Amino acid sequence: MKILMSTDMEGCAGIFHRELQISSPTPEEWAKSLRMCTGEFVAAAQGAWAGGAAEIWIHAAHDIDVEMLPPGVQVIRGMRLWDEIVYREGNFDAMVVVGQHGGAHLEDCALSHTGLPSWQIEASTGFQQGWLRQVAPQIGELRPGEFSTVRKVWLNGRLCGETSLIMTTAAGFGIPTACVCGDSHACAEAQTLVSEVETVPVKWGYHFRGARMLSPAGAREAIQVGVEQALKRLPEIPLLPDGPQEIRMQYVHPERADRSARWPGVRREDDHTVSATAPSAQDMLALRFLFARPADALEGPTAREDYEPPEWLSHSS
Repeated sequence: MKILMSTDMEGCAGIFHRELQISSPTPEEWAKSLRMCTGEFVAAAQGAWAGGAAEIWIHAAHDIDVEMLPPGVQVIRGMRLWDEIVYREGNFDAMVVVGQHGGAHLEDCALSHTGLPSWQIEASTGFQQGWLRQVAPQIGELRPGEFSTVRKVWLNGRLCGETSLIMTTAAGFGIPTACVCGDSHACAEAQTLVSEVETVPVKWGYHFRGARMLSPAGAREAIQVGVEQALKRLPEIPLLPDGPQEIRMQYVHPERADRSARWPGVRREDDHTVSATAPSAQDMLALRFLFARPADALEGPTAREDYEPPEWLSHSS
């Protein structure tokens, strides 16, 4: 059994503050963040082996302390999870998701965002009053709109976070999601899509920078047990059905909608919202420009996006 492990950072136990731990940390804090999240990836790998896995590929969405990884694990670095090669060339039997967080629309979720940093950063009192710069001078000056990008995302009419996007895309390549570990919202979202999926919540949010969490050691223990159970009952976990996939994006700033609407096949719904429909779950990867960072989308389609829109997108409306 060959397993793809999709790993994020914001859903890991011990991680609760974006600037201090992820986006602008000191070297010491960053090293600590890597140890905490990599520890969960290692626990998931141990659980996967106990559950019958023969080969494990870990895709590191942020970064990873590779020296902590045990022998027998392969790690994918320098590739986005939106890259088709990650799914297609692996010929995986199942996916395990670790460190997953809730979507940008959630208020009671630490580090909530979907694809890009949450609108809640810009809306927070700490941002408005400059509190972040007082406690973390290395951040420097923050400008409105620099971080905040996506307010809400819908997949086929359902308000969603990254969990749905990842699970649906993997299913398009024939890969069922066996287990989702991370924030309680991510786990609940996974079970909304596939009730049989195993989930391991390790964090329960209070607000954007506050949560109750398992200890890192407790999270590792729970993840190892959960992943093992999931793979042992993999035949019971169905694959999401394929078909057309509509993504709707509501941005914080209308300028972001302006930029996305310049791409072929994108419908402008209102000042802040655009939508596009992919013929299948695999084709959702071609819509990754909807989640591009502002600097990569200033003029709509540009060479910086580094790919040509497929023919179906150029002819859709």
